[in-house]
Amino acid sequence: MPGRFALTYSKSEIEQYFHVEIPFNLRPRYNISPTQNCLVLCTEDKIPQLMHWGFSPFWNKESKFKELINARSESVQEKPMFRKAFKEHRCVVVASGYYEWQEMKVGNEIVKTPFYISYKDDKPIILAAIWDRCEKEDGSIQTGFSFLTTSPNAFVKRYHSRMPVIVNYQDLTLWLDSKTSSVQLEKLFKFIPAKNFKAREVSTMVNNPRNDKPECLE
Repeated sequence: MPGRFALTYSKSEIEQYFHVEIPFNLRPRYNISPTQNCLVLCTEDKIPQLMHWGFSPFWNKESKFKELINARSESVQEKPMFRKAFKEHRCVVVASGYYEWQEMKVGNEIVKTPFYISYKDDKPIILAAIWDRCEKEDGSIQTGFSFLTTSPNAFVKRYHSRMPVIVNYQDLTLWLDSKTSSVQLEKLFKFIPAKNFKAREVSTMVNNPRNDKPECLE
């Protein structure tokens, strides 16, 4: 997926890691959900900005359009809805980890238990995304993004049938550069090895998007 994620680093930690200057206030987030604004890096200059989580193609003017939070990397270059954005508007979303809900049988019931997935070394996870800007019927302009997803590695497969496309730090500039060829981009869709990840069960507080506090990770 993901359907929720966290960004628990301080502003200065993010600036030092990515060698950028963030021109706005940024506080740790523990339960970021669709329709909220998230930290993204755009263009080969890694320009930081806050962007709406929810993709709407440039040609859409309907206010009731169901925004998309994820797009399959396998078809993103062919589908008319995503094709232009993939070619011209790639970005990354910075996260410390993301949530998945594992289905478990308890008695006769199926219970969904939240798990927090992150790197073993606790470094930032760089999530591949595409964005677009559209003008709505009321004249308002909306800029929003969608994550790209791929088949899961052996570790993530325990929790979900899909996983986000994750960009290696050394490939970040290549992903953001508008001149990168589609062949080069496809090579970045390979999943990160299972050995790099860890997961732990967390509080069901995360089930409610209104809960955005450290206790979500307990």
